[in-house]
Amino acid sequence: MAEKTLTIVIPFYNASKTIEETLMSICIQSIRNKCTTLIVDDASSQNEHNKLLKIIKKFKEYIDVDYIRYDENKGPGYARQKGLDNCKTKYI
Repeated sequence: MAEKTLTIVIPFYNASKTIEETLMSICIQSIRNKCTTLIVDDASSQNEHNKLLKIIKKFKEYIDVDYIRYDENKGPGYARQKGLDNCKTKYI
């Protein structure tokens, strides 16, 4: 397996309608094997959380995708920063 050099951080809040399209876009990139995707859920509703988990499971065999969930909604800036804080690659 190639070493991961890029992390794609995706802040997420009740957006299950668009996350599948976002992950599909990552799947078709030529560098997808060098990327890891980090979805940061900023306290979505339980229904949206469950939908997100199903979508992630579907894409796990195609891309490297990780997931962090926070219990309190603090906004997209907080979610982005937490994503940045959890990156382990050279590029973001």
